[in-house]
Amino acid sequence: NKATLKLAEDKNGNIWAVGWHFVAKIAKNGKILGQWTDENGLPDMENRRVVVDAKSQIWIGSFDALTLFDESHGAFRKLTVNDGLISN
Repeated sequence: NKATLKLAEDKNGNIWAVGWHFVAKIAKNGKILGQWTDENGLPDMENRRVVVDAKSQIWIGSFDALTLFDESHGAFRKLTVNDGLISN
């Protein structure tokens, strides 16, 4: 049981959903195209926001950080005040 907190749409019409312990990519027809959790690198459990930027990068705002998700490599980069953010 995972609570979805926010949704965003990418340029291809796919929906990105974030919530407790997960990030998911969902096709227009509802098919789940990918799901990522702490088991495969998602650094935070309380994911509160998701934004897809003009370069199709996936940005995830969590309780204590900002995470950049590289879908092509399945890799997450967690950014905090130590990386230059004003606050976590």
